[in-house]
Amino acid sequence: MQDKDSATPPLEWEHLISGYEFPPVSYEMGVSTVSQYLNAVGREKMWGASPLSKFAPPMAITALAMTAMTELFKMPDGAVHTAEELEFHKAVPVGTKLTSHAKVGRKLDRGKFHMAVIELNITDEENETVITGKASIVLTNQKMEAE
Repeated sequence: MQDKDSATPPLEWEHLISGYEFPPVSYEMGVSTVSQYLNAVGREKMWGASPLSKFAPPMAITALAMTAMTELFKMPDGAVHTAEELEFHKAVPVGTKLTSHAKVGRKLDRGKFHMAVIELNITDEENETVITGKASIVLTNQKMEAE
């Protein structure tokens, strides 16, 4: 489903630094991908009857981008995705190939507090921005505190 531009293993939390750019990840928002998402959220019947069914749901695009990111970054046990801010720039027809670009916008390690903000930019085949956003991840793992 996803084509990584480089076949590197996922980064560990300790190796993340502010400004680090993950390799871009490309994927297609095909009918099966959209159907899987809609089935998972219980919306497959509502979407198919809608005139909007020609377009991929924005949250389906975001979910796939976040999944792609987690393949590049190994979230340690105890990590919690606490918040996200998203801005939707344009509708995406089903079947469009997208590319996710992600980078570490900020990383904080202060005593028992560990947090990373991942910035996301998703572009379409014409390299036009479709979605931008940020996701915050907080680490509550006791192992990190002992190190």
